[in-house]
Amino acid sequence: YTEPTQVEVLPLPAADQPASFTGAIGDFAMEVYTDRQSTQAGEPIMLSVEISGRGNFDRISGPIIPDSKDWRSYAPESKFQPRSADHSLRGTKRFDYVMIPNKAGQLEIPAIEFAYLEPEAKRYTRLNAPPIPIEVSPSDPAARAPTPPRPTSSSSEVEALPLQKELSMEEALLTLDYQPRSGPRNSADPLRDSRFWLVNAALALALVGLGLWLRRRRRLAEDPAFASQVQAKRECTKAAKAARQASKPEAFYAHAQSAVRLALTARTRHNLRTANGNELSNVMQSEGIPAETIESTRQLFTEADALRFAGNAPGTDLPAAKQTLERILKRI
Repeated sequence: YTEPTQVEVLPLPAADQPASFTGAIGDFAMEVYTDRQSTQAGEPIMLSVEISGRGNFDRISGPIIPDSKDWRSYAPESKFQPRSADHSLRGTKRFDYVMIPNKAGQLEIPAIEFAYLEPEAKRYTRLNAPPIPIEVSPSDPAARAPTPPRPTSSSSEVEALPLQKELSMEEALLTLDYQPRSGPRNSADPLRDSRFWLVNAALALALVGLGLWLRRRRRLAEDPAFASQVQAKRECTKAAKAARQASKPEAFYAHAQSAVRLALTARTRHNLRTANGNELSNVMQSEGIPAETIESTRQLFTEADALRFAGNAPGTDLPAAKQTLERILKRI
């Protein structure tokens, strides 16, 4: 038995709060780099932002890339590497952005700012990365099809063939007796042939599939919200699969929380990758999700936080928890 402990929760300082502050509290350092220094117009490059230090990494979202007419970017993919297996407050979190240049020339990736709150000093600190120069060359023109060579021989070089030939008496008699046989005539109607319809149906399906694929690819390039939704669905599938295959409660709850956040991100098209249980409950209520599912989600996150911060989860029934996760994902 222990006596209750009172904890004083202070509000975030409102004075001088930077626009780039997204909830990071602790002590951090930032490093920004690209996978290459040159590319072609329309060819993507990878911009990586690494946040390292000590703090609440689960609440840190990727820095916002300023809008630019020279670049097109999408929501980043994040990966956290803890300093040790049993310590989630120290480590490095990396955000990978896909950057696509819109034109050729000497371009610059815009400067990036990341702000965090120092809890002891109760002040905000800004980390700034300067613009990164990128040399963008024009895209390669489409290769022209080679022109077939023209025949070198002319009509004057072709030896004229005789059109008539005098026949002897015996050749003339043999020619009169010869009667050519008529070849087989194909009078079948192609419209009644099943193979004709099968070939045309296959071509039509191939054209429809190609059109849908091109339309989807164009939408991914022009609609960042749709691209983020597709990416969230893909990540949710991977996280749910990892949760099903997890054999330890720690791994299961980590993947389960990620799967629920990504499922709601795909449904609402809002970035909820770092949302906590209360924020997810409010979003689920606004989306009209049943109260039973909301309560199951709140209980799942409560058990995950107990295991993460207290170091144990008494009475954890892993198979039952996996079934609860499946029911939550089916309702979202």
